[in-house]
Amino acid sequence: MRSTWTSRRVRALTPYTPGEQPKDGRPLIKLNTNENPYGPGEKAAAVLRDFPADTLRLYPNPAAEGLRAAFARHAGLDPAEVYVSNSSDEVLSFAYAALFDGGSEEPPLLIPDPGYGFYPIFADYHRVPWRLLPLDENWEVDIPPGIEGQGLVLADPNAPTGIALKTEAKAALLDRALAAGWPVILDEAYIAFGGETAAPWIRRYPNLLVVRTLSKSHGLAGLRVGAAFGQPELIRALETVRDAVNAYPLDRVALAVAEAALDDAAWTAQTVRRIVATRERFSAGLRERGFEVLPSAANFVFARHPDCDGATLLHLLRGQGILVRHFSRERLRPWIRITIGTDSDMERFLDVLDLLAEGRSEYE
Repeated sequence: MRSTWTSRRVRALTPYTPGEQPKDGRPLIKLNTNENPYGPGEKAAAVLRDFPADTLRLYPNPAAEGLRAAFARHAGLDPAEVYVSNSSDEVLSFAYAALFDGGSEEPPLLIPDPGYGFYPIFADYHRVPWRLLPLDENWEVDIPPGIEGQGLVLADPNAPTGIALKTEAKAALLDRALAAGWPVILDEAYIAFGGETAAPWIRRYPNLLVVRTLSKSHGLAGLRVGAAFGQPELIRALETVRDAVNAYPLDRVALAVAEAALDDAAWTAQTVRRIVATRERFSAGLRERGFEVLPSAANFVFARHPDCDGATLLHLLRGQGILVRHFSRERLRPWIRITIGTDSDMERFLDVLDLLAEGRSEYE
């Protein structure tokens, strides 16, 4: 008789832990999950307000032609080079199934470390062997010569450091991967805030899959829409995996709102500029207060203070009504990741640091 009704596969998994979503009703400045502080533009909001509810009795368009065409227009690609799905996380999971082989006899998937915490979890779920490759002393990707692997997954800009790949280094990395026969997943969740997109490079690199999300730059984290760009062979592979799981991955509301958001390029550009300007002012303010701040090309910064470890900062800031993200892995323990909010959010953050430095509290 089985002692449990769950599978060995499930019992072996360690699921991803997302950033805290407050539930206690206390007013908090939420700078822990890289959400856009401004939300979507009026075009997307209008589509949501006027959406014909009676159409929800019908299944959505399984091929999502309209949304794929919008992504293609935005990226300068052909719709056949675009795949869309529920969030970039789902795109990544399906990409693992589409591009990498499972089994202990297979070479490992190479994952730069630190990186997005979901990458090794996806590998475990799909039974793909994996190997972490520590970033170098400058927090840049370093793959030693002669290393064995079956592919590579990494974020540009990196999470949680925010550092973007240099163009020359990225090209050299992709050249090396192509020569080695490695598929490469390049996760561009934060590319709108800095760095150079590799979307046009998919025609040069048949092994390249570029993953995007509308959660950050377009202020649609609650809608859960992601996309991938690649040559048609890779897109068809993703569609095969999708249709083996869910032939209707995006609902009618998501398809309509996301298309409107993509076509509101002026709003997105304006919002991104505001966030980048705030990021630079805030980073300067942190440095003035003795913090080391890594050069961020994302909508967050990664920072540490020589006199206070990351876990203590997390606790002190939460006590003052500010949420940030802290990671327990050894190399990351001194650091905190801080999402860029509104100007007033970040001014409040700096004011709180000054209070704490003086040994005072807003809630004394």
